[in-house]
Amino acid sequence: MRVRKPRFKPVQMLVLAALTFFETGHAAQQPSEKPTITTTTVTVNAGQNARVDIHVNDPGVLNLLIPDSVAVNVPFKIDVWYLPKKPTGGAVANVFFDRGANVQYDPPELALEAFRRKQVTVTVKKAPSGLARIAAYSGCCPDRTATVLCDFKGRLRALDPDKLESRKNQPVSVLLEDNQGRPLILDSDLDLRIATFNADVSADGKTWQTIITSKIRKGAARSDFVYIRPTPVDVAEGHIQVTGFGDAGNVAFSDDLVFTITSPWWLKLSMAMLGAFLYALYKRLNSPTDETELLTFLRSLGAALVAGVFAYELANLNVFGIKLDTTSLHGFVVLGLLTAYVGVEPLLSKLVERHEQRTTGSPAKVGVSLSSGTSTTPISQ
Repeated sequence: MRVRKPRFKPVQMLVLAALTFFETGHAAQQPSEKPTITTTTVTVNAGQNARVDIHVNDPGVLNLLIPDSVAVNVPFKIDVWYLPKKPTGGAVANVFFDRGANVQYDPPELALEAFRRKQVTVTVKKAPSGLARIAAYSGCCPDRTATVLCDFKGRLRALDPDKLESRKNQPVSVLLEDNQGRPLILDSDLDLRIATFNADVSADGKTWQTIITSKIRKGAARSDFVYIRPTPVDVAEGHIQVTGFGDAGNVAFSDDLVFTITSPWWLKLSMAMLGAFLYALYKRLNSPTDETELLTFLRSLGAALVAGVFAYELANLNVFGIKLDTTSLHGFVVLGLLTAYVGVEPLLSKLVERHEQRTTGSPAKVGVSLSSGTSTTPISQ
């Protein structure tokens, strides 16, 4: 007669694993900061092995109830209580408070029974930044810290530079300063809410939103970098609204960073080429020629490509002696048209003259002549 090997159902497998574990003599341990995981291997289904992970102990939670804001050198009370992961009779958590000189606790340590609140008297001795950190530690739970406000003194420093290019990912950080313009070193972590207008914001440069959270850490005056990506393609104004708040949700400050959005480089270059193309096409259409319309178009386009690139590179050199708004797309159209009108060679000569003036100190000529046909029109600087 054949003897059939037993086959276990999934529920039976888990029961068998639990029994095997407890039979080995492992006793449940007290909660600690990280859960202890014991792995037990059981044999099921004719020699096949299955691994079962059993959590021996999980950390509990240490809770603090603190006021929204406090005053320096004025004692206040906080509530502290311990919630174990699993209800256990007689569970006790030994809690120790921060030993820093800025904040004092009475008592400095205590024993907490599960689910039973106790009060501690806290006094903030000094808070140079207007923030204080409440910190409690215990072997039963992860460390618990909280930020309270004590007449916060910080304000945002304006962006530098305050011009951001559209559709380009640019790192930005929030810097706090005091009323004398010096970086404000924080005495506790400060959470930030960052909201944008006419731009997207991201913590990692990959996931884009209009609102994210960040943090300025204790001992620092500047936040972690976030990424700003302006959305309008033409010149516009963007805003970054930054709100700092404590653990209780009360606002420490709320301010607005204003910046100017400039067009993307490729669009500026295209506009400069467009201006040069319009003038080149106009000249060829008004000149007697036996060329076909297609050849005229291609010649004008080739000249526009060269003049447009040249105009884009000269945008900030003011070689024409005319003040042009190069933050606007219209300014690049005009710049491309002027470059095609004057020609590349006269502009190169002007650049050489200016370079010689800087190196030798010899006087330079007054301006660039815009020539059309046989007449010239000098443009004074």
